[in-house]
Parts: sequence; C-alpha cells; structure tokens
Amino acid sequence: MSKGDGEKITIKFDRKITSLAIIDSFTLSGQEFQHIDGPMLDVNYELATISYHPSYPDNDHLLIEVAPFNRFRNVEGNLTINYDASLGSLMGRGGLLESFTESFLPLDLIPKLNPHQSENIVAGITDINLTVTIVIYTDSFLEENIVSSITDIDIVVTKIGDNPL
Repeated sequence: MSKGDGEKITIKFDRKITSLAIIDSFTLSGQEFQHIDGPMLDVNYELATISYHPSYPDNDHLLIEVAPFNRFRNVEGNLTINYDASLGSLMGRGGLLESFTESFLPLDLIPKLNPHQSENIVAGITDINLTVTIVIYTDSFLEENIVSSITDIDIVVTKIGDNPL
C-alpha cells in the first residue's frame, strides 16, 4: 500500500468510488522511536490530500498523500488507516461507505535518519594562538605565568558530505 519515502498510500476498494471523502475523516497512525534505542512514540501523521489514483481510471483506488514534513519513513511495524464515516462522505455505487480501520505493513520504505535522534557535537580546541598586546611586567617572583581565559568563542560547523549534522 505504500512505497518509497513515506509520502503516498493507495487504498483499493471492491467497488467504484463515486464521491471523495473530507480529509478530516481519515487518520493515519503508527509508532516510531523517539530516538535511537529510545522509547516508542505513538504518531499521528498529517494528511495533505485525498484523490482518485491517476493510474486506476475505474476510480476504485484512492491516493492519500501525507504532508511533506510528516512522512512515515521511520515507522516501526504497522501503519493504521482509519476512516470515520460520521466525518466524511466517501460514497461507492452501493451508497455511503461505513467506517473502517485497516492496519498494514508498509513495504519498500527508504528510512531517513530520525530527526529526534539524540546527537552531540563535541568541539575541542587543539591549537590556539594568543596575541598579548600589552604586558606590564614586575619582577616579583622567580617563576611566573601569564594565564588567559577565553570568555567568548564561536565555533563554525561545516557540513561535508550527504549525512546531516
């Protein structure tokens, strides 16, 4: 029922669909890890559009598109699509369709890095040059040190390659 990047779902019906449903009558849910090795979260995916599938001219297939920033690329296990007839007007040749819930395992998904993955960037200063512009020296001890501290520092992180930061 789904392919690729978790963007589209096709639903096949046993009859021709004569009237499309209101998008709010459908919900799509699943589970994802909050971060790698983290707890599982219940996720409701925002739907963008519902239309007749252009590849099936008999209008017995619906194409549901998920909102671009809410795709199910990293779903673990089944997705569940739910249609609530009290909110929609999905109609076939036999009249209004009843509410239904269908769970399925999406196939051929291309996983993306989890945006909630716990990440740390550690920056270390390995070589620093300090320019001292004014030094007032008074010979009072045999062994003296000038100590400096960094109070403000900017680190520039540059992305190299295809992996996100």
